Amino acid sequence: MFAFRTMSYTTLFDVSTRPPLDWRSLVLPFGLALLAVLCFAFSRSSSAGRYFLLVFAALAVIVPVALPYWDHSRLTKALTTGQCAVAEGTLTGHWERKWTERRNGKNNRLHYEGFRVGAVSFGYYRSRDASDFNNPDNFLFRDGLPVRIHYFPERQLDDGTVLNRIVKVEVQPRAEPVASHEKARP
Repeated sequence: MFAFRTMSYTTLFDVSTRPPLDWRSLVLPFGLALLAVLCFAFSRSSSAGRYFLLVFAALAVIVPVALPYWDHSRLTKALTTGQCAVAEGTLTGHWERKWTERRNGKNNRLHYEGFRVGAVSFGYYRSRDASDFNNPDNFLFRDGLPVRIHYFPERQLDDGTVLNRIVKVEVQPRAEPVASHEKARP
């Protein structure tokens, strides 16, 4: 007879341990702001267009920094204060879709992945800059994997659907059988 050794969950992703911003996403905004400030400094006219450059410089930095920081703070607070829902069980219905879109003369490769845990559906773009889960470590999900997903259900403004934003992913390796003469460890 076999007993099964239970194993604890291993955390793959936790939004509260990730930085709110990736420095690479700030290169373009700060570059545009610097360019606008230089144009302002070397412009001799005192027209409204000159001051528009300062407003543009401020917005070019504030918007790309403030929005992701706000989103990250909101999701972290939801996770740490227990406002998130939890789906625990076996991962089923795993699927992936890869495609290429052509925008502005350049190929943009996209990769979307989805699965279900019980009655809850999840989906996300892989490897994109976002506060929620995007599988940055390229973990291979598969049907039958025991998981515990902490998620923040967010109603979409455009169509009213609910997007389950993953804020923490924990996996449990399959239980390994041990001989009956060995004592099963909890």
